[in-house]
Amino acid sequence: MFSPQNADLFKSYSKLENHYRSEFLQKIREKDAKLRELNQPVEWIASEKVHGSNFSFIVHSNNNNQTEASQTANSSDQLQITISNRTTVLDKNFTNFYPEAIEEVWQRYENSAKKLFVLIAEEAPSWFVNNLSSMPEENESTDSENVATSSQSSKEYILKKIHIYGELFGGCFPKHKVTNNEDSTKRKHIQKGVYYCPHYDFYVFDVFCSFENGEEKWAVFDHVDPLLEKADFRVRAKPLIRGTLEECLSFDIEFNTTLPHLYYSEILDELNIHWKEKENLCEGVVIKAANRNVHVGARAIIKKKNSKFLETNPAKTKNRQPKKDRSKEVSEDYENTWQEMERYITMNRLSNVESKIGTITRHNLSQIMKEFVSDIICDYNKDVTSEVNTDDETTDKCCKPLDQLDEADQKKITKKLSETCMSLVKRYVNMHNSNKQ
Repeated sequence: MFSPQNADLFKSYSKLENHYRSEFLQKIREKDAKLRELNQPVEWIASEKVHGSNFSFIVHSNNNNQTEASQTANSSDQLQITISNRTTVLDKNFTNFYPEAIEEVWQRYENSAKKLFVLIAEEAPSWFVNNLSSMPEENESTDSENVATSSQSSKEYILKKIHIYGELFGGCFPKHKVTNNEDSTKRKHIQKGVYYCPHYDFYVFDVFCSFENGEEKWAVFDHVDPLLEKADFRVRAKPLIRGTLEECLSFDIEFNTTLPHLYYSEILDELNIHWKEKENLCEGVVIKAANRNVHVGARAIIKKKNSKFLETNPAKTKNRQPKKDRSKEVSEDYENTWQEMERYITMNRLSNVESKIGTITRHNLSQIMKEFVSDIICDYNKDVTSEVNTDDETTDKCCKPLDQLDEADQKKITKKLSETCMSLVKRYVNMHNSNKQ
């Protein structure tokens, strides 16, 4: 599965912040206002978040010579493609990470990926010279968003590599009849919960560019979207709304997924499929800037998910006088922390972890467990150390980050968390195995 010779090409996609983390959201609001004051208004978009598995095409040139690299950038013949999931690069010919899906999207988009590289190589230099403020440094530090200077030249920006980030999805559809060439017991849908299409497909939502001069930039939506169209990446994130930050944040996300009607209408007609309102609910939306890049330390990009897909259970009413097992006396910090952290141990979260790594097997169980536990602790710590903005009490204000607890309590909670997670993993696997029978 792992391809060590291309390990240095890997770049994990940005972890999206939830819309209810008000501290992060406030930073974005402040930056948005600041840019308006500088007469650099940001236009925001909300696009559909697809319930699948993070996947990327990495298109690159191995030429070290600047002249050869420039020539390669204008021709797809010498370009190479590497693939990756959320956690690592993959060997296309030896992977248990949705191999059928990878083969299908590889056949469909290999040429498109190379074509996109060539198109960006031609266009990207003008993005910098004409409007560098639209592509600021990832860790930008100037109020003017690194406005271009006259000394900068397009010749400095020879494209070296692009990451085409997207979502593998599909593989399951109502009324779809398996053909003689398909084995229904082996074909695995990427994620449950939303019907998109009976086959597998790839939904592009971002492109990251690396240049020979060492610069690395996220491609601005308004710049790269027309190029994605030219490269035949038809299935991609498109604005459901375009406007102010507040308009995008208040956008109603309780709607059926738009993908079947946008991209697979002929399949809907053939199978005579019509969904009632909210019957095929989308996962949610992703909100980001359309006409420039915005950073607030981290990249300003937000996810807003429907409750059906949330990774945390609703808060329980706090028992002010919990019953204690006197034979195993525990601290109040332990009780508060565990009662809160237990909400993060959910099937949705485990399913999303599986989608990053691949179907749970005895070979990847330790990796699944490590990612599952780590994800829980990470989200728990974020929520208890920052203010949240939801309709109910998302976190118990008495809770502390795990590393601020007494060392003995940390060990107890970590052990209990691992045991509880393992128990859920076993139930999850048994449930899926029984569904196959």
